[in-house]
Amino acid sequence: MATDDDANEAVSVVAEKEKTKRTLITTTAAVIVGLTALILFFKTLGPGNRSISIDGDGVKIDLSIPITDTANHVSSQVVAPFGQSVNVTTEPVPMQALPDGVGAGNAFTGKTLVDTTQGFVLSSDNPGTVDVTKDSQTGTSTIKDGAGSTIVVKTIRGVGNAQLDSVVRTTVANLERRNLSVKQQRESGSTVLLWYREGGVQHCIKLSASATAIVQATAVIADSTRSTSILRTLGSVTPISRVPMQRLRR
Repeated sequence: MATDDDANEAVSVVAEKEKTKRTLITTTAAVIVGLTALILFFKTLGPGNRSISIDGDGVKIDLSIPITDTANHVSSQVVAPFGQSVNVTTEPVPMQALPDGVGAGNAFTGKTLVDTTQGFVLSSDNPGTVDVTKDSQTGTSTIKDGAGSTIVVKTIRGVGNAQLDSVVRTTVANLERRNLSVKQQRESGSTVLLWYREGGVQHCIKLSASATAIVQATAVIADSTRSTSILRTLGSVTPISRVPMQRLRR
């Protein structure tokens, strides 16, 4: 003969089974959502071996990935100077986002060149074919690719975002005084791209501002049929910002 205790125990067993079932369903759903988000995350980074690290200072840049491809780290826009669509990095890279031990500016780490002295970062699809020359007298760096195209990078110190428009106007005015037709496109509050032809040769200038400096990178395209790579490198040139990066919310 069943007692009240037996009935209560049966009810408890059923309730516990239902609780376990609900927990299993919730856990399974969470795993599915998590895996879906992870897949989508890596799809946004594109093909290849991608990695991301997070420490107490926030997200760290993976130097094996071109800066313009790290959409989850640095903002970028697609621009088409001379009809070649390339990504253009539109914000400075925080100093805290760069791994320790980089910064000489005379050799690539993975696909990225970091120069903490001049205060800029750039990337190349084919760093093994790129030569880097630093001129201490002029304070410039020259990047030359396998096709003979070059980018000269210089840093204008003591000016920043607030003076970017003035620097752009002066640069354009100087070019127009040479009877050159200059096209310009503002990519963000801190980035402007200019391009023109001189003597049949394509030139492209990127002006990128941080709070304390403006980095000017000028590309001269030696072979217009092989311009995509050097334009991608130009598009990746961006200042290093020493303003503290916002920590990730925990």
